[in-house]
Amino acid sequence: MKKLLQSLFILLFIASSAIAQNRTITGTVTAQEDGLPLPGVSVKIKGTKSGTITGADGRYSIRVISGETSLEFSFIGFLPQTRTIGSGNVINVILVDDSKTLSDVVVTGVGVATQKKLVPIDVATLDAKDFPKSATTNVTQALQGQIAGAQIIQRSGQPGANAQIILRGFTNLSSASPLILIDGVQASSDLLTSIDPNTVDHVEVVKGSAGGMLYGAQGGNGVIQIFTKKGAKNSKLIIDVASRYSNDRIVRLNDLIATNHHWVTDANGNIVASNGAILAPSAIGVWPNPTALPFGTDKTVQNNKPILLPVYDHIDQGNKVANTFTNSLTIRGGSEKSDYSFGASNLSQQDVYSNNYNRTNLNLNFGFNPVKGLNFRSATQLIYTKEDLLSSNRFNLVNSLQWIDFTFQNPTNGQYVVKPSTLTDGNNPLAEREARNRYSKTPSLYKILT
Repeated sequence: MKKLLQSLFILLFIASSAIAQNRTITGTVTAQEDGLPLPGVSVKIKGTKSGTITGADGRYSIRVISGETSLEFSFIGFLPQTRTIGSGNVINVILVDDSKTLSDVVVTGVGVATQKKLVPIDVATLDAKDFPKSATTNVTQALQGQIAGAQIIQRSGQPGANAQIILRGFTNLSSASPLILIDGVQASSDLLTSIDPNTVDHVEVVKGSAGGMLYGAQGGNGVIQIFTKKGAKNSKLIIDVASRYSNDRIVRLNDLIATNHHWVTDANGNIVASNGAILAPSAIGVWPNPTALPFGTDKTVQNNKPILLPVYDHIDQGNKVANTFTNSLTIRGGSEKSDYSFGASNLSQQDVYSNNYNRTNLNLNFGFNPVKGLNFRSATQLIYTKEDLLSSNRFNLVNSLQWIDFTFQNPTNGQYVVKPSTLTDGNNPLAEREARNRYSKTPSLYKILT
């Protein structure tokens, strides 16, 4: 009987020792910045494959055995932390933000932060500090040559003209334009040419049809998402003032003045008008119609005859040095509970031909955090553009009659002659430029509240 009691005592001692060696550690993981619980934090026993994750309330529970001395806590966007297992059964952890790792994270269209190496699509990120140092006037120009595989085609040299953007080829028969998002809100592609590059913090680009995986059918041609600048909490007042100047001009590659013609001439080689008189302008600078050769005539023979009238370089007369001026002001800062960023800019851009373009941007980005867990943000952008609308019924500078002098001024009023020829219904481009009585004004406003 005595031996039986001794055996039972030994078994109870061994069992109690085993229970003491296996225990449960619990705790809560929160963020240092706002004190809120962090769900999904990885909690791992150091040196083993055993682990768990925190729940929606940031709490965790994990069993440890004798010899296991440390717990490892890790979460995307936060510095990892290792805590020693002491005699207590509760270990609460506060994780600190790691801003360096944010560039390795992609926030997808469904709002889930994912490591770049785990995303099965190509996401390119371009910081505003990497924009070209040249005088770019809009976001489209800033992206040219910066995104691998992207084609950005400026189809017109007219100031303010839209560009065609193709991300990794045509993926849609009806349209090749990518989805444009500004601070998470969809915008038209035309707005890219109106956004001041100075207001942009960074740009994310999802190329090709991969955008459809994240944003649906509208993202089938790719996605360009623009994030505007914000202020920083607990920061001093910062004022940035910038001014830029650039100019454009036509590069002459060859002589475009034709010195031969195919019009009817008299015996002395003078071009004649329809009434048989030698071609000459009126007192106010209007030229009559020259006489055309009969239909079917071999014009190669007539083309060998030189023009005896003075001829003018219309490319030189119709174009000018186009100046571009950009001025911007940015004010940003923040307090313990709020941050702000205000910007104002003006772009005045001339065209080498006639059209002028003027754009004014006003933007305000304001964030407010009254209590932990409650955040407000408002992003407002006002864009006002004014663009000359010159008549399309004007002479082509290349095909105009060589003897017309666009710079001739009517002696009766000192103005350029609007219609210097009766042969066509075209207008003198210099007279069009001087008039400048036709223009369009386009105000645009977008506002985001979160």
